Amino acid sequence: MGDQLRTGGPERDPDVLAVFDTWRTLHGSPGVRFRKPYDDRANLIQGAVRTHDVATCCRVLRAALTDLTVTGKNPDHPGEHRTIEYLFAPRTFDRLLRAADNDDRKLRAADPVARAREAQPDLSDYQPPTAQEAP
Repeated sequence: MGDQLRTGGPERDPDVLAVFDTWRTLHGSPGVRFRKPYDDRANLIQGAVRTHDVATCCRVLRAALTDLTVTGKNPDHPGEHRTIEYLFAPRTFDRLLRAADNDDRKLRAADPVARAREAQPDLSDYQPPTAQEAP
């Protein structure tokens, strides 16, 4: 808490701002800003970024674009649910993260190059034998 008082709240955190900008772009809210210092929405995003990372949070926001409940196409939950409060609620976030992971698996399964790449051994730390080690 002391760090926040010296450096500002989560609404100034570059990771929080990156996720917030992605949300604004993807969910059609370009003019939205944080309402006040220590905005509750910034706190929600900061918690998700600390638990996961920026890339995972952005993947979840992209997965939300096709989610029936978020888009308002689920008859059990009429109306759009595109707010940060809804998307970053733990149960919703976890559900959307599972959907994003499933989408990624489906894309990799459909891509023969990606499948072949995954089947290759990892040679990133391979060191060829030196002249002294060679027979």
